[in-house]
Amino acid sequence: MLPLDLDGLLSAEDLDTVTHSALQEWRDSRSLLASTIKSYLSASINLRNAYNRTCGGSAIEQVLVVVDSELESLAFEEQVLHSTRMSLATMRNKSARLVHINMLPPETLASIFAMSKTYCVRDDKHCFHNFTGVCAYWRQIALDRAELWSHIDIGPETHNNLATLLLERTKHSPIHVHLYEPNPKVNDDRPTPEPEVTTATQTLLPHMNRIATLDLESYSYSRYFISTMLNLWFEHGSPSVARSLLVYRPKADKLLSPNGQSRNGMLWSRSSNAMGILRSVTKLHLQNVRFDWDSSAWRGLIDLRLSVPCDFVSISVTQLAGIFSENPNVVTLKLRRLRITCPDDWEPPAPVELACLKVLNLFFIQPDSLRLLLPLIALPNTSTGLTVGLSVSNEIHDHLLKFFTRSQMHTLHLYSDGYLYASWSTLLKSLPCPDDLVLQSFNMRRATATHGECATSDDSEPTSSSHLPSVTLLLCVVGLDGLKNLVYQHKIKKLTLEQCQLIAEPDGPKQLEEVRTLLLEVYPELDCKILDADSGRQSFYRKVFDR
Repeated sequence: MLPLDLDGLLSAEDLDTVTHSALQEWRDSRSLLASTIKSYLSASINLRNAYNRTCGGSAIEQVLVVVDSELESLAFEEQVLHSTRMSLATMRNKSARLVHINMLPPETLASIFAMSKTYCVRDDKHCFHNFTGVCAYWRQIALDRAELWSHIDIGPETHNNLATLLLERTKHSPIHVHLYEPNPKVNDDRPTPEPEVTTATQTLLPHMNRIATLDLESYSYSRYFISTMLNLWFEHGSPSVARSLLVYRPKADKLLSPNGQSRNGMLWSRSSNAMGILRSVTKLHLQNVRFDWDSSAWRGLIDLRLSVPCDFVSISVTQLAGIFSENPNVVTLKLRRLRITCPDDWEPPAPVELACLKVLNLFFIQPDSLRLLLPLIALPNTSTGLTVGLSVSNEIHDHLLKFFTRSQMHTLHLYSDGYLYASWSTLLKSLPCPDDLVLQSFNMRRATATHGECATSDDSEPTSSSHLPSVTLLLCVVGLDGLKNLVYQHKIKKLTLEQCQLIAEPDGPKQLEEVRTLLLEVYPELDCKILDADSGRQSFYRKVFDR
């Protein structure tokens, strides 16, 4: 609506007394509601924090009963508030002061376009940008907003004329360039023909100094297309503009590095301009690509993801410790298939506290390497929003215990390789009460002790450190006794079995649904679900890269 002087309106002489009084009463009540909601939110946070610091007991159960009774009435109150707001909105919409949409300022209309999903060649669509499929007035606004065209697809199968047009529309603003090399045709693993690479480089060369994000994605075994484009950026890019470098080579069988044996397989990352660009990058994703370990690429990062499955890449623990110390503000850290070596006289330094960390993914790192890595880092003091994924094994059991002793986290995903649950009972008891725990590929067929044996043991009552409210078993081998013991020992409130295999005993249940029924007979308050799918397969923390 048009600007309005509310205080002047309330003092207007032509407003009758009844309406004036009703409006004033509504405004006062609205102010009181806002204050009450603020107080309610604060009290709710305090209640959750108090509950998280307490692990079980009859008194806590009484608290939960009270909360449950209040939540039912709260849902009704929310519906009443929503209905009231909609009725007032209907009344408001009758106003003659509502603004015609074409009277809105251009930046407001442009924000509507900005909410539209930007087309990318990866989306497998048949049309590109549709921003201009509107009236002349809106179309001109869309054409004038350079940021709406900043995602540029360039590759062997994209239309060069369209790429050129989009580059022109971005004017002089920073751009996101996505260089895409699709799957080679059947029985044809030759690199992208040189004329096509030349066309792409000629299109992009005049705009290299405007590239803020260089996104390279190749499904070819060849390094030619990717290395050509990356080296072009290193030579002509601008360190003052560069912010992100993303290189994905999932099908590569050879590493792309500064130490390549040929021009097409070598990175020119040691020049002064290349080092300046890498020093400016804060988001670095590398798959089957690496730079020198002392490169400026490994400094000042917010998002670091490195996966090198195609080669036997190693880094010394001293170099890795240096990288961690150069990136204290990293938010996302994902490392995969990295081999860590250690000199004989090495002494571990004090761990680097990664105070801003939100996602730590260390899946598929060998035990010998993980044993060296874990002492190098300290997780944030608060568990708010922190998700951790680790590969675990018997060889590093003691190191895991020490790591968890000094760590807090919201979600923890542990990947085993079919080890018996008995090997991990002490590990689970050491966990710092994560809100969600995922155990993948654990063998939990048998328990360390049955429920009855636990109940008669003097020290069977679980300690506060063993409290695990929500546990998901993914691709695990399970048995009824093992699950009973797991629920009892760790006071589990929610148990989810996903794609699990039941090893049936001769006189035991033969189906997982039967196991669920028997569990609920023993623990009627348990929320137990059985799923045939991996519900967290696409979770952000589990995938190293977002594609």
